[in-house]
Amino acid sequence: SLLSDVGSTFTRQGDAYSALGEFANAAKAYRRALSLGANAPMVHSALALALLNVREADDALSHANEAWRQDPDSAQTAATLAGIHAGFGRLSEAMRWIQDAIRLNPDAPQYHDMMNRIAGLQTGGSR
Repeated sequence: SLLSDVGSTFTRQGDAYSALGEFANAAKAYRRALSLGANAPMVHSALALALLNVREADDALSHANEAWRQDPDSAQTAATLAGIHAGFGRLSEAMRWIQDAIRLNPDAPQYHDMMNRIAGLQTGGSR
């Protein structure tokens, strides 16, 4: 439908803003895409990452949870949830999520790096 085409246009705009590091504009574009019916897990996940980058962690958590609800096989969403929980200081929850991400995509080195950083925080280290 025309509405979903417009929604996907805003999703692509959000992706472009994110690539440029313009996360506030990315969040606006992703929100617009959602309001137009582009209610896909990847839109929620991308919005969660954009919101995390503009320090709106509570809202980021809400969208990441929705992305996970819609697609519980997304390693990217599991890693996003790990990052959000780590930011809140919920390290055991963060570890559980990053282990899910690794289970879903064992060949992604960034997830192993993230797990090591979370483990370091759990033992009181800075990395």
